[in-house]
Amino acid sequence: MRVGCDLKEYFKRITTESKKWEIVLWWIVRIVMLAGAVEAFVHHDKYEDKIRTMMIGNFFLTFGWEVMQMFPKTHMFRYIPSYCQDFTSVLIFLTAFCGAYVNFYYKIWWWDTALHFICGGLLVLTGFVFMRAYELRDKKQIPVAVIILASFCVSFMFSTFWECWEFSFDQFFGGDTQHWSYELALKDGPERLAHLFFEPAPDRSSPEWMARFALIDTMTDIVANTLGACIGGILLKIALRKREKEEKAVTVELKSKVNN
Repeated sequence: MRVGCDLKEYFKRITTESKKWEIVLWWIVRIVMLAGAVEAFVHHDKYEDKIRTMMIGNFFLTFGWEVMQMFPKTHMFRYIPSYCQDFTSVLIFLTAFCGAYVNFYYKIWWWDTALHFICGGLLVLTGFVFMRAYELRDKKQIPVAVIILASFCVSFMFSTFWECWEFSFDQFFGGDTQHWSYELALKDGPERLAHLFFEPAPDRSSPEWMARFALIDTMTDIVANTLGACIGGILLKIALRKREKEEKAVTVELKSKVNN
């Protein structure tokens, strides 16, 4: 009986704390992920094995917010807002479906770099959401300076983790997520190399260029993440300006009382 009540309360919370259009968006992305996975299984000669794994894995990732709502009220995940899953679902669609499945990563030269830039900024928002969840749980305000610093750190942490994942996947499973193979990239067209920010040598056929190709690809991703995080941090500071002024006013008032 208790389990039934808990489940009823859980589904009621899911539907009341999210909007109808959000639920529709989530399920559209989930259906797209499943459809892509099914086609990749049926036409296994057309798609790499990692595409099927990616589509299925990202399908489960679209349930992230619902899973977080299973946590008790004492956990900060319970206070994560539903709009986080909106951003997650859209990013999954742009990366897994458009990027890998439709192959935009190779068809559109700037696709990968643009997504790294966008994610760098959105991860700052993620850091803010985490801090806000702690505030709601503990019913205490965190200083704006701490929120901004923590949001930056979250962005850099996840960005670095992603690059570590790409390197590990390529190292142990024979992938090419870092584009370490100059020959494989060139096979997909010379335009695949056009997204790189840095030119270590004027001649791309030179040994210097080919030796540093994977490094340049990784550093291009990191630079794009960093630029996105910087812009995201500036926007976050602007958004919290009113709260920062209120904090300063309280500090001045307290100092005045102490001096008197």
